[in-house]
Amino acid sequence: MKTLDVNQDSELRFSEYWRLIGELAKEVRKEKALGIRKK
Repeated sequence: MKTLDVNQDSELRFSEYWRLIGELAKEVRKEKALGIRKK
């Protein structure tokens, strides 16, 4: 989480928040792809 806080103010700005959402979405996509391959 600290790596997302670009300006190190202990708060996430809007752009930092969207970056977090994007990273989470990438991980979910990877997990879904792996799940499909396992079946």
